[in-house]
Amino acid sequence: MCGILGGTSLKIKSEKEITLMLDALKHRGPDDSGIFLDKKNRVFLGHQRLSIIDLSDKAKQPMRVITNPPAGGSSITKNKQECVITFNGEIYNYKEIKKELEEKGYKFKSDSDTEVVLNSYLEWGTKCVEKFRGMFAFGIWDAAKKKLILVRDRFGVKPLYYYFGGSDFIFASELKAICKFSGFHKEINPEVLPLYFHFGYIPDPHTIFKNVFRLEAGMIMEIPLPFNSFNFKKEKYWTPESYFNKEKVGADLREYSDEKITNDLEEVLKESFEYRMVADVDVGVFLSGGIDSSLVAVLLQKNSQKKIKTFTIGFQDEKYNEAPTARKIAEFLGTEHHEYYLSSDDLREAFEQYAEIFDEPFGDSSGLPTYLLAKKAREEVKVALSGDGGDELFFGYDKYQAINKVVNSPAIFNNLNRKALDILGPRAASNIYNIFSKILPLPKYSNLREKLSKLSNLLKGKNLSEMFDLASSYWQNEEIYNLLGNSGRTNVFHQNYDLDFKEQMQVWDIKNYLCGDILVKTDRATMAQGLEAREPYLDYHIWEYFSKIPNNLRYKKNNSKYWLKQVLRKYLPEKLVGHQKFGFQAPIAEIFSNSWGELSEKYLSEDFIKKQGIFNYQFIEVLKKKRGMGQYINPDKLWILVAFQIWYEKWLKE
Repeated sequence: MCGILGGTSLKIKSEKEITLMLDALKHRGPDDSGIFLDKKNRVFLGHQRLSIIDLSDKAKQPMRVITNPPAGGSSITKNKQECVITFNGEIYNYKEIKKELEEKGYKFKSDSDTEVVLNSYLEWGTKCVEKFRGMFAFGIWDAAKKKLILVRDRFGVKPLYYYFGGSDFIFASELKAICKFSGFHKEINPEVLPLYFHFGYIPDPHTIFKNVFRLEAGMIMEIPLPFNSFNFKKEKYWTPESYFNKEKVGADLREYSDEKITNDLEEVLKESFEYRMVADVDVGVFLSGGIDSSLVAVLLQKNSQKKIKTFTIGFQDEKYNEAPTARKIAEFLGTEHHEYYLSSDDLREAFEQYAEIFDEPFGDSSGLPTYLLAKKAREEVKVALSGDGGDELFFGYDKYQAINKVVNSPAIFNNLNRKALDILGPRAASNIYNIFSKILPLPKYSNLREKLSKLSNLLKGKNLSEMFDLASSYWQNEEIYNLLGNSGRTNVFHQNYDLDFKEQMQVWDIKNYLCGDILVKTDRATMAQGLEAREPYLDYHIWEYFSKIPNNLRYKKNNSKYWLKQVLRKYLPEKLVGHQKFGFQAPIAEIFSNSWGELSEKYLSEDFIKKQGIFNYQFIEVLKKKRGMGQYINPDKLWILVAFQIWYEKWLKE
């Protein structure tokens, strides 16, 4: 895991200018750094290294190869070739690929996956990416073809930004490195602001700044030299929707028994999880007590000769505290468990670091405790596995179940629920729910008011697309119009009638929410501590297997993560299966209760807003008055607004 950058520019004339940009990525790779500069072609690559596989200097980057092709090599390597790579991530099956290349005559100087990637490119060209199982973002300078090549992994686990302006092309792992480029001028792209307030993040390929983009997941980009903003090309090599097997919907279902699917899925998961343990340093597991992380810990501990290390965090407020459940699971499995309780001082520390960690507006408040968990875990390990991706791949979000229930409920029932929520409001409705939950087996939620607020929005949808759109949103169109004074957001959800609507929801979340929120949060929060996070569910072999199961079995009983629970039940007692997870949520409502006046005065004052020139102060003043009078306003919405202001103060305020 590392920080990478590179590009081509007439403005880059020495390593000093590259070092300035590279320094912005030191947190991603504190172990070593390196620079490659081709002055003749005005091409440069930079690298900050976090040593995980092959800790020796032989694996140093940028890595350069000048080669005569091996006997019997492919036509791609028939001529002498120079290539240089800067690589971020891990290729978990690199040893198998290395063996294949050695049989073709390739020689290796290191035991690193980086050298395998570079020689794979020499042998197979950009098709090499189809062989890789892992998380990765890399840039290759192919001197013979005078071409820069950028690649991002299938799910977008590893980030890759790029900027073009005139004859300048710069790429980097994080936006903050591009901001250090002397030719870059920070200018907010007003077209993405509605997207940010709608979702709480900025979806790919957009970023907060004009002329800066993220390379989309599963994408290859080629930039020929000399560069201009019109001569590059992008090619998609992988998409999640391509694996749904419509032909099997009417197949003989006897070949898909519960037992067979459960056992086959377990084998696919086990292989993926064990691949994520490949490292020359200690590896641990983030254990929240939910289904996803519990299953990772279960399958790894089951097949390990020694105790795996597990990590969780707790809060004094029981509504947010998952630590007791995680502890029970760890005790049952016999892991080496580490539990940390966060104080208000801890959260304030994370709060103060927020804009440095997330260098563009980011409204997911769980980034705060994730950063603090990473800090604690880094004291014990250099790599940690998370449960990211389980919700998207296995139909785990509450909104999926809510939309399904609304669609299959009589219209009169939905109208009554909508009117009741409108009359009561989320606060009173949550109080009533909590009373009934004491006598009925209802699920417990730490953020029940916020979920009811979203349900109220969802019930206003006129069709499936609108319902999903509303269930995925925070600020609504009318509010965005009042806040920003423009026509609102761009509609990014487009119905694909070739897919079942459940499949469409999954695909949209994999491409947008997973890539733009969940993976951004985990990558930035862990890399800020020099900790490598790995996502064992995001192996494309898992998705290929599961997405080809007939539709009516894949979503069996419309049960959230039904098949993951079936595997988990083989190894955990029922009382530890299906615990309602909080996902390391921050008690954001309580933070606002204690600090609203201070935050409001600092970030939402009339002077700040008017000098900023982005928001309509009259609308914000109304929000502040409502909040001051005790009216309910979704704290997630407020956090999205405050998080933007925190970012603005750090990166743009003069």
